[in-house]
Amino acid sequence: MTREQQKKLRELKNALPKIIRSEIKKYNLKKKDFMVWVQKSELFFDLMIYVCERDGHCYCTSIERLKPMWLDDLLWDLLEMPENKNEPVSLRAVGAFTVYGSEIYSTKNELVNWELEELERCVVQYMEHFYQNTQSCEIGTFYENMCKTLYHQELRRGLTYIHDGEYKKAIEYLSTCDKGSLCNKGIWINDAITAYCNDKLFI
Repeated sequence: MTREQQKKLRELKNALPKIIRSEIKKYNLKKKDFMVWVQKSELFFDLMIYVCERDGHCYCTSIERLKPMWLDDLLWDLLEMPENKNEPVSLRAVGAFTVYGSEIYSTKNELVNWELEELERCVVQYMEHFYQNTQSCEIGTFYENMCKTLYHQELRRGLTYIHDGEYKKAIEYLSTCDKGSLCNKGIWINDAITAYCNDKLFI
């Protein structure tokens, strides 16, 4: 990047949170740190918008995710962290011990001139799209997109098998995986899921 591009990128990154804060007011959405989120009954939606440089070009990217509230609840029960259920709902968007929801939409636009007006147009467009999805998506959307992204895929699947009472499927699936990506008090999540399912099968 040239020095001018570096300067413009810093300006865009600094301006982005302000633009987002202004835009979410139109839709009654919430913001925590870098995430926009909203709870609709038993569904949790979150949106991440960011600006970056790639190969001398500037881009604004949007990623929308969806998960049922029970997904994090199950995770916290299995990792012996039930107190998290009483924390602010925003924890489900930014917490370290949370499940990355099903990615239901992503897009990227180039900011050709690295200008604030281009960024504003992207944010307006992304926010409207996110809002429409919060109005139309249902639990089936979570299931349909559960394996769309690799990140936390086995976690989403393992916990969903438990929720749906498919304990044998969970054990068979996780038998080919390692201990998982999250650990609390020496408890690894995939071990906890497997142990839980074994207990359920032999009750």
